[in-house]
Amino acid sequence: MQEQSVEILIDYLTITKPKLSLGIENEIAALLHDYDGYEKWEATTPPKGYRVAVKNEIGALGASGRVEQGTLLSWSGSALKRTDAVLIAETALSNDWRITRLDCTVDFLGFDTQVEDFLQEYKNGQVNTTAKTHDNHTSENDGHTVYIGSWNSSRYLRIYNKRASEARFTDVSGLPEKWTRCELVLREEHARHAVRVISDRGYREAIPALLRGYADFVNIQEYREMASIPVTTKGKGKVESNRQKWLLEQVLPTLMEEISRDKEFEQKFMGQLMAWLGY
Repeated sequence: MQEQSVEILIDYLTITKPKLSLGIENEIAALLHDYDGYEKWEATTPPKGYRVAVKNEIGALGASGRVEQGTLLSWSGSALKRTDAVLIAETALSNDWRITRLDCTVDFLGFDTQVEDFLQEYKNGQVNTTAKTHDNHTSENDGHTVYIGSWNSSRYLRIYNKRASEARFTDVSGLPEKWTRCELVLREEHARHAVRVISDRGYREAIPALLRGYADFVNIQEYREMASIPVTTKGKGKVESNRQKWLLEQVLPTLMEEISRDKEFEQKFMGQLMAWLGY
């Protein structure tokens, strides 16, 4: 039986410098080195909109274009395993770079809860969140991804079968049998605020709290218990609790039906209600 564990990490980081236009690969490589300390690099195909790009030995990407695009430096999850994401982000802010994307990730290994369980909780109104939309995608070999919130917004949660995702690139025999990933994608203001929270509280406390602050699956035990206090990067989450849902959907209809059938009970109820309200 697979041992249960919860792993917490930053899985993607992008910083940008608007109006910084570099036309020489050496200059971009030098910037990457300033941030993560790795010297070896090679030229690579530039992302769309950029003119020149390099990739260093840990897989970090640097690209620059015209003044309109500026310069971009980006670290994937595998690259961040070999460098310090928070130190990079803090240095970027101190040098007037923008943190344009930060992916905060919690992996649940060995738990029975599947992506479908998260989806049903959302559909049944059992998630405290301000997100108004969701998207659901399935593919062969148990691939399943659910988006809570819009993927093109400045903040959304992606929940997916990480085992199925990794199985496309590697032998499944070396992968955990049960592996669900919850990944909060943050951009611009949300990303900058999250860096400050993580810097202050550390990965283990801050990242689970940020996920719960955006979408809190209160009925999924391992998700609920990963952080004692949810922290949102901006605004407040949905305030309707499971108790409120029960009152509105079950207690209130029964109460109204009883009031409509019994005038004496109606008068007693209204009297107590007015007294409680102070009239």
